Amino acid sequence: MKKIFILLLLVCLMGCAKINDFIKSDELLDMGYDEKTVSMIEEYGIRENVMKYPYNENLKTLIEDPSFIKENIDEYLSLNELKTDDCLMVVNRGYTDDVEEYSEDLLNLMRTDYYLHSRHQRYLEMVNNGYSYRDAIEIVNANRDYEAYTYTIDSNLGDDILMIANKYYTLNDYVPDDLVSIDGNYGIEGYMREEAYNAYVKMADDASMDGMSLWITSPYRSYSSQNRIYNSYLENDPQYIVDTYSSRPGYSDHQTGLTADIIAPGYDFGSFAYSDEFKWLSENAYKYGFILRYPKGKENITGYTYESWHYRYVGEKVASYIHDTGITFDEYYAYFISGEH
Repeated sequence: MKKIFILLLLVCLMGCAKINDFIKSDELLDMGYDEKTVSMIEEYGIRENVMKYPYNENLKTLIEDPSFIKENIDEYLSLNELKTDDCLMVVNRGYTDDVEEYSEDLLNLMRTDYYLHSRHQRYLEMVNNGYSYRDAIEIVNANRDYEAYTYTIDSNLGDDILMIANKYYTLNDYVPDDLVSIDGNYGIEGYMREEAYNAYVKMADDASMDGMSLWITSPYRSYSSQNRIYNSYLENDPQYIVDTYSSRPGYSDHQTGLTADIIAPGYDFGSFAYSDEFKWLSENAYKYGFILRYPKGKENITGYTYESWHYRYVGEKVASYIHDTGITFDEYYAYFISGEH
């Protein structure tokens, strides 16, 4: 008798559970969800989450999408005004902070390469001023929407060979601790950081085997050396002109010890771009970890005039990426190194 009672109790409990499930499902039906959507909601165990928000006509397509993440359900549902693709993109990429309105411009920016969400307001300002999405991101990522030398950050020396120096990142009085002397067969008397110099020697030797002759004319420069050079230019040109072709002391790429101005016998800075050596470097420098630091057509990003002779060591992996994509080191640094991505 006791066993029969227990069985009846179990059957009763199971029946109540089914009735309860039916009631829960019926509440979702009353909200406007069809039976298939209700079934998926129950399968994912997100009924309680769904019940907290108004009816979402996109919920079925959200759940069915391969990129749907169950743990993000509350964030999806809180963005009821967005279309499915936009909602998934915004939430899954973590673009939900500090946004007042997901305008069409903002959503298009979010889909543009090298978008950094922490800079979205600055991008929007550029777009509102008539810039394309691509140009807005390029300019802002290089900090070119700020006035040069007025918005400055101490360069992170811990980035090692990927430390940056430009009109917005200063090295202050940094001196590399691994400088080595340049052999007279490879350039003028001077210094470079050891890793960069070894890579240069390998590059110059391989270039020589192809009939090329590379020569370093200006390697590492100290703060005081750059100060002297910059001030000498000011004797002939106004500062706004000098700033287009020379760095102020503390902001020079040469101070990293990873940079060399390279030309070939018979050529100067003005003519080097027409040499066979320049063509060789354009095709091969990245294989040794070097990039053209101030490329042609990127003056609005780098802040400097085109310099066919100015090469910067960043390592083979980064150099290959920059070579393949055509972005500048300033853009690469913002997206991959600054910590904002």
